[in-house]
Amino acid sequence: MCLGTFAAGLADKYGRALNCKAYAVVYIAACLTKHSSSYSVLLLGRVLGGVATSILYSVSAPPRNPPPIRPIPPSVQSFEAWMVSAHTKAGFEAQWLESTFTLTTFCSGVAAIVGGIIAAAANHMGGPVAPFDASALVLLAVLALVSQWSENKGSAEDSSATQGIGGALRTVGAAVKVLFSGECAAAHLRPPSHCKHPFALCR
Repeated sequence: MCLGTFAAGLADKYGRALNCKAYAVVYIAACLTKHSSSYSVLLLGRVLGGVATSILYSVSAPPRNPPPIRPIPPSVQSFEAWMVSAHTKAGFEAQWLESTFTLTTFCSGVAAIVGGIIAAAANHMGGPVAPFDASALVLLAVLALVSQWSENKGSAEDSSATQGIGGALRTVGAAVKVLFSGECAAAHLRPPSHCKHPFALCR
């Protein structure tokens, strides 16, 4: 939560492609900690996983001119933010973004199903840590791919963490449902009751 407050501004200031690389590197490190039986190392892995998630999702969408037919959410993934900016810079039709995001949503669903099947197979063949190793391999491929991207950044206004915090507080204050949604999400992410401790790997 703390890092997510500043992640969007850092991405706009230092580059969205760099933000994607940081996500891959941090999440690879989180995956590697799963090989340890040390509570402290597993705790570090959970923290790194949270940091990586904040880096991935706490990015504001760059402006589009003219805007697409269907509004794009103000907060998107780092990869999507880079794509929107590169799309606009290349001078492509703004309306194409709608079909791109539609295809992205479909492919994300397919990837989730395939990823679940691969993770189950990896767990069956190599144990509970194997899915994390498979994830690390995929992230290495992502890192190699993102390294070929050109960089794009946001404006000085976009990189202001103060404005981001103020906007978030105003949103929560104006819509209590947003606060309740956050509380529900936090409660949903609690560890299974049969785990020995919150950072254990449970079958």
